[in-house]
Amino acid sequence: MFEKWQHKLPTREKIFSSRWFKPFAHWFNKPEYWAFSRDKVALSVAIGLFCGMLPAPTQFFSALMLAYVLRTQVPIALFSTLYTNPVTLIPLYVAAYELGSWVLIGDAPHPELIMPAFGEPGFWGNAAAWAARFGKPLALGILIMGSIFAIIGYALVQIIWRWRSRRKQAA
Repeated sequence: MFEKWQHKLPTREKIFSSRWFKPFAHWFNKPEYWAFSRDKVALSVAIGLFCGMLPAPTQFFSALMLAYVLRTQVPIALFSTLYTNPVTLIPLYVAAYELGSWVLIGDAPHPELIMPAFGEPGFWGNAAAWAARFGKPLALGILIMGSIFAIIGYALVQIIWRWRSRRKQAA
């Protein structure tokens, strides 16, 4: 199943042709960052699913750095972050806020989540108050949901890969 997608993943050259990633290219010369094995793919999916919940500008970079530290498959770690996009991010973050509020407070009321507009009088004070009120539950919810997604993704890759291997051996 996963082997047939291997040729569709971006190559090292394609990933590191970006001006943002080019400075890191020399770190990723080792074959373990491009190896296609069950454990590396499962770990890479987990990394991508966890990092996909992080704030939007940090997702790819976080996945790249975790893939480097854990010496795992770079393209899959990057690709797995893409479940969050402009359509899915808001519902995921609302769910993360709700989960974080529930964990921190229990059954919390649903206050208005409108961020103060930049440039209005008292913006920085209002932004700090907004972050203090909503930031902790949101950050906690993001970490919990990202961890849950990572665990489920890792387990599913392991299960599906083993199931497919057994089917191939039986055939």
